[in-house]
Amino acid sequence: MVNQNDKYGLCSLCLIRKLHINPKEAITAILHNAISNYAIRVVSNGDAVLNCVIYDYYNNNLSPGLNNWFEGFIKAKQFNPDKGLRGFNGEAFDPSFERKELAEVALCYPDFEMVCIEYYQFKKAMQALNLAGDITAIINNAKIINEQILKYEDRFGKDATFMVKIETLLQFNNDDKIIYEFELLAAFVGIKSIIGKKDFCSTTKSFIVMRMVGAKSQVALQESLNNPAISNVYERYNKRYHFDKLLIELQKSNFISAKIGMAVGVKSRLFISCHLDYNLLPIAVANYLQSKKNKNIHFKIKTQERAAIEKIRELTAK
Repeated sequence: MVNQNDKYGLCSLCLIRKLHINPKEAITAILHNAISNYAIRVVSNGDAVLNCVIYDYYNNNLSPGLNNWFEGFIKAKQFNPDKGLRGFNGEAFDPSFERKELAEVALCYPDFEMVCIEYYQFKKAMQALNLAGDITAIINNAKIINEQILKYEDRFGKDATFMVKIETLLQFNNDDKIIYEFELLAAFVGIKSIIGKKDFCSTTKSFIVMRMVGAKSQVALQESLNNPAISNVYERYNKRYHFDKLLIELQKSNFISAKIGMAVGVKSRLFISCHLDYNLLPIAVANYLQSKKNKNIHFKIKTQERAAIEKIRELTAK
């Protein structure tokens, strides 16, 4: 069952690779990537942005970089804070005078405006995700991570993504976890990257293990396997015993809710869901297979029709 109050973050698949090399560093990277991906979707209204930075300036919560901008403007007499009212008009925070001054200053300093918007977006993202921390450090680390992702995508194309519960990341960040638990997390988010927004996925063992080590394609996989830690994980879980045990542990840990392995035609498929149980998943799979069957029948009919048209053309061309 999905809890509507749960907070989720969208993250790039390639960050999973670090879970097998430096797990704690990987969790931090995934968290900061989730915050960054949320922040870029935050709509920045001019007055709201300026209210935010002015409020944090008065309460000594502003980032060091922005605080330096403020101090410079004050020294140049371009900004005159009201130390008495501190932006309040009665009980409401409405620094209209300070906001007007900063808006005029921002016209002359576009870099200042960009820093304010970035600060506002990240702060709102962290509030929405129920996260706390040093905004400046998170912004700087997120930029480094995003640059790494862009370089990765330049080589291997647009990366796959996955949604993960923020609470899960915090548990792995704050609690003592053994290596095997981080491998479970890697398998879980790898499967999530396959499922996407669907109720379940139809996949294979080899594809899950490939995603588990942070690779979306065979080309990306070959590069990742140059790292011994990643290669060891990949080889171990490609063995039937370890893979079957992994899926069972994922269910016991409530990462996945149900799995069905079965032959479909001459191929073996795995149907996995993170929220459908063993009552609902069989129905969903049956509907999916019937839909595929109907599409195949439709394709066969259209193929026969095209062949018939070609035959008519051949016969009438004589």
